[in-house]
Amino acid sequence: MGRHYGGKSDAVVAFSDLHQYRSPILGAGLSDGVMTAVDEEGNKVVRYREAKRRTTQTRSAAKIEAVLNPALEVTADLLLLVAISSGFLLTEYRARPGHSGRK
Repeated sequence: MGRHYGGKSDAVVAFSDLHQYRSPILGAGLSDGVMTAVDEEGNKVVRYREAKRRTTQTRSAAKIEAVLNPALEVTADLLLLVAISSGFLLTEYRARPGHSGRK
């Protein structure tokens, strides 16, 4: 539900067991942007950021790194959450008016 677009981070990933995750984004650009998936109780579940590139890699294909909270058990739902929401970070910065996605 919702979407990350134009400075608004209102996308929600909801599962059939009624768990919901929001993913607020902080940072001026993709190079310093951090997105954190939080559950309905405000617990940090996953953190996302742009994966650092080696100097030989091209800048055209951004890759996102996701780190699960080590206190949580890895479940199919958490892996699905990562698969669904990891693109939100890229979508947000590419959609900001007048913003190339890089700081």
